[in-house]
Amino acid sequence: MMDKEKSVGHSVDLDFIKNNVFVITNIKRGNRLNEILETYEHGANDFYVVQSAQQKGKAVIANLDFFRELRTIECY
Repeated sequence: MMDKEKSVGHSVDLDFIKNNVFVITNIKRGNRLNEILETYEHGANDFYVVQSAQQKGKAVIANLDFFRELRTIECY
């Protein structure tokens, strides 16, 4: 039996994959990229992963202001 922490972690991971990972052809054919950019206008800080069905390359779409803020954080 899975303990509660592991099942919650898996649920969060699956939700992220379901909502934030796209195949590039789906982004190009639909309105999804415009929808993502519009959420950034309203201050969203979500990350999205874009991948190709034919190639192994992946990219991340992020709010540029939030990304810049993350880069200033020092990790110890």
